[in-house]
Amino acid sequence: MDAAYKNAMARRDQLAAEINQIQQRLEELRREIGRVDSFLRDWAEFAGVPAAAAVDSANTSAPPPDETKPRAKNPPKEAVVEVVREILRSRGEPMGRSALYNALLKRGVVLEGSDPEMVLSTMLWRMKGAIVRIPKHGYWLADVSHESSGYVSPQDAKEEHKYLLKTIERANHEYSRDYPTMSDVDYDNMRRRLKYLEEIYPDII
Repeated sequence: MDAAYKNAMARRDQLAAEINQIQQRLEELRREIGRVDSFLRDWAEFAGVPAAAAVDSANTSAPPPDETKPRAKNPPKEAVVEVVREILRSRGEPMGRSALYNALLKRGVVLEGSDPEMVLSTMLWRMKGAIVRIPKHGYWLADVSHESSGYVSPQDAKEEHKYLLKTIERANHEYSRDYPTMSDVDYDNMRRRLKYLEEIYPDII
């Protein structure tokens, strides 16, 4: 990776962080304007002045916001999730919501809304076929097993279930012929594992 590429990536991260800071500041300013307008309306009510006139007089130094301007739209959830998958693949471990949100900002993916992190959660929840949430670990790739967390992808579960059934059937046959080659401990572990896979993926049966 050459210096020019590194510099470009660093500049991109810096710009994304600045955008996030500006958006947060805009939200703070909008809330402050709302508080001021509320005070002016209350004052006008007690002073006997039309509320509209009171608010208008306070806005002479700045043009009123363009209420007709459409809100900025969020990128499609499919596009956001694809970037999330790239981030997770690169990291190689599940990530929490806040960590993912910050990683998206560094890549220039900005989400709109009063609670952008909740917007991200909703997007990920609606894309269950691509992203899963592993309790106590975070979000992960739905089609990739994660050994340390115990997560098994649907495809891997299907293949393991098939293998367990075949192995258990052979062990039962050997036991009935009175020449078992599998220990009781291994047999019981396989039965428990089979039951676990069938509980998390009922359709596998």
